[in-house]
Amino acid sequence: MGETTARLRSKGGGSSSFNMGENNTLSESTAEQQFFDSTTTSSSSNNNESSWRNTTILSPTSLSSLSIFQSWRRRALFARFIASLSAIIIVVVLVLRSSSSSSSQSSSSSGHAKPTKLVPPIRGQAYLTPDEFLNIRESYGNESVLITGGLGFIGSHVVDLLLHRGFMVTILDDESNGHNHNDEAVELVPRDVSVVNDLPSYPTMMTSMTTTATTTTEMMMMMNGIQGHQQENTAGRGNPNYYYTHVIHLAAAISVSESMTNPEKYERINYQGSQNVLDWILGYNSHVASMMSSSSTLSSPGSITTIRKVVAASSAAIYGDPPSDLLPLQESAPYGGLSPYAETKYRMEGLMRDFVLRQNEEKLWSSSSSSSIIASQSSSPPSTITTTSTTTSAIALRFFNVYGPRQDPKNPYSGVISLFLDMATSGNDITILGDGQMTRDFVYVKDVARAIVLALLQDDDDDAVSNNNEEERDDGTKEEGGGLRPLLLRNNEATFNVYNVCTGKSITINTLAERVRTSMKSSSTIVHLDPREGDIRESSCNPSGAEDGIGFRYAVSQESGLEKTAAWFRMEMEKKKKKKKKKKK
Repeated sequence: MGETTARLRSKGGGSSSFNMGENNTLSESTAEQQFFDSTTTSSSSNNNESSWRNTTILSPTSLSSLSIFQSWRRRALFARFIASLSAIIIVVVLVLRSSSSSSSQSSSSSGHAKPTKLVPPIRGQAYLTPDEFLNIRESYGNESVLITGGLGFIGSHVVDLLLHRGFMVTILDDESNGHNHNDEAVELVPRDVSVVNDLPSYPTMMTSMTTTATTTTEMMMMMNGIQGHQQENTAGRGNPNYYYTHVIHLAAAISVSESMTNPEKYERINYQGSQNVLDWILGYNSHVASMMSSSSTLSSPGSITTIRKVVAASSAAIYGDPPSDLLPLQESAPYGGLSPYAETKYRMEGLMRDFVLRQNEEKLWSSSSSSSIIASQSSSPPSTITTTSTTTSAIALRFFNVYGPRQDPKNPYSGVISLFLDMATSGNDITILGDGQMTRDFVYVKDVARAIVLALLQDDDDDAVSNNNEEERDDGTKEEGGGLRPLLLRNNEATFNVYNVCTGKSITINTLAERVRTSMKSSSTIVHLDPREGDIRESSCNPSGAEDGIGFRYAVSQESGLEKTAAWFRMEMEKKKKKKKKKKK
C-alpha cells in the first residue's frame, strides 16, 4: 500500500488517529479501513493551505496502529505458509509409505524374505532364524543323539539344529559324501554302517563316573565326551562308552544313476547297513535295560534310558513314475521304484516295520512272563521288571528333491540345483537331461532338517491313527493299491510311520534353470541332452501327512530358498578365489 509509506501532517499541528479500542487489537480489514479514513480526513483539512508539502508525518498513534497491522499480516502469511508446508509433508509421507508397502509386497511375492533376527545356539556355533527351529523344543539336558551320515549335506544341517536346541550329538560317518565337521559334536569317523564292528559299543557303568557326577546330565556329558570334536580311530572301533536317547539314520549311497551300474553297493550300504543299525539299537536297549534293572542310579526317574526313537531317510524315488491320477502323491501310493536305489530304500522301510513288530511281540511275551513271575513271587515289587518298556518307535521320511547350502556341485551325484548354480557361475551351458518338462518338488535343506527333528521328538499318543487307509500287511512288502502300512500304537507299544517331506508345490526343470540363470545373472545357455535312465517324469507331493503326523510344514519357499542357496554359492566362490590368490602370493 502506497499510503503506508506517506507521512501526513494536519493543519495546526493536529493529527488524525486510529481508535484502537481497549485491547489495541484490530482485524486486518478493520485496520485497513481506519487507515484510509484517517488519510482522507487529513487531506480535507489541508485544502485551504497555500502550499502542499509532499512529505507529511503520521501521528505516533497512527504509526503504532500501522505497525500492529503489519505485524498481524506477517503472522497470517506465516501461518498460511506453515499450513501449506505441513500439507506437503503429510502428502510426501503418505506417498513414501505407499511406495514402501508396494515394495515390500513385491519383494514378498518374488520370494525375497525380510531380514530376520538370528538366534544364538545353546550348543555349537550355528545361529538360526526362528523359522529354522519352529516348534522344536529345547533338550531336557540328558538327551543324546547318534546320527549316521552326520557329515553329509543333510546330516550337517541336522547336527546344527540339534546342537542349537541343546542336544548332545555324536556323528558316525565314513566321509564318503561330505566333510562338514563340527567341533561341538563327538565324531566317530571314518565309520561304515555296513560294518557291524564300526558301530558304537554298548555303554558300560563306570564306578568313578557315578561317584563324581552329581546329576544324570553331568554323567552323560562326561561319558559322551562333550569336550568337543573327537575322532575315535582306535582298535576295536567300539571303545567309546556313550549313551544315546535317539538315533537318526541318514548314512546311505544316494545316486539313482550309480545304483543302475553298481547295485551291489546299494544293497550293502542302504539295506544291510540299515539292518545293522536297527539290530544295534535292539542290542543297545537290551544292554541298557539290564543295567537299569541292576543299578539304582540308572533306574531312578529321569535317568539314562533306552533309545526312544529312530528316524531314517527314505526317498520319494520309491514312488517311481506314477500315473497322473495318483498325483499329488500320498504315503499310501503303491511302490513303483525304477532303480536299485529306490528298491533298497523301500526295503529299508520294511526293515523298520519289522523292527517295530519284533519289539512289540517280544514286549507282549515279556509282559506275560513277567506277570507270571510277579504273581508267583509276591515279595518282588513290579518296579524290578524293566524290560517291558524298552521299545523304540520308528519313522521313515520320504524326502523329495532336497537343495540348499553345502550341497557339493562337484559331486556328480549332487542335486540338480547345485549343478545348475555351478554351471551358471562358470558361464558354461546349463544342461538339462531330457526336454525339461519333468516336474519336481524342491524342499529347502533346513526345512528337511526340521522335519527330521520334529519326527524324532514326536510324542506317541495312546490312540495313534494310521496315515493311510490300505489293508494292514505284516511282511512290509509291495502291496497292490497301497504302500507300507504304519503300525498302530496300542498299550504303549512301539510304532512305525512313514511321511513325505515336501512343499506340495512342483515346478518344471526348465523353470528351475531359468530361475537359476536369473538369480546368478548368468549368460549361460540352457541346453537339452538325452534323458537319463531311471529318471522320473512327473513328481508332485501331498504334504498333509507330515503336517498331521509330526507337525511339519515347510517354511522356506522355493524362490527364497533358491536365493539363499545362490547367496551361499557366491560366498563359497569368493572364498575359493581368495585362497587361490593367497597360494599365488
